[in-house]
Amino acid sequence: MRTGFSRFPVCAEGGGPFMGYLHVKDVLELEEPDRAVPQHIWRPMATVRGELPLDDALTVMRRAATHLAQVADGSGRVLGLVAMEDVLETLVGEVRDPAHRVSAPRRTVAAPAPERPGRRTAVLGT
Repeated sequence: MRTGFSRFPVCAEGGGPFMGYLHVKDVLELEEPDRAVPQHIWRPMATVRGELPLDDALTVMRRAATHLAQVADGSGRVLGLVAMEDVLETLVGEVRDPAHRVSAPRRTVAAPAPERPGRRTAVLGT
């Protein structure tokens, strides 16, 4: 099935926090593609707070070497996901990728962070 996406979050069957994500190129190399994807293939996923300014979220994701992060509230409840590409596009403008297709509408809202003028904060899942 073609989706236009290259990264897919992994979570437990019943839901809950994300446990990591899969990159399509890692899955394509599996010897037994019809079996469950082994955990050692999963890539780590950082966690960022929903009120974290976007430039700080980008720093967290870069330090964790991850392109996806789960967004959580102050109590640790997962609110959604954010992709590094979306953070970059919000901060610096459209990121051109020759393989990139027309994307679905984003559910990310950026607003100035009150404590530090000029910075942006992601509010997800609203």
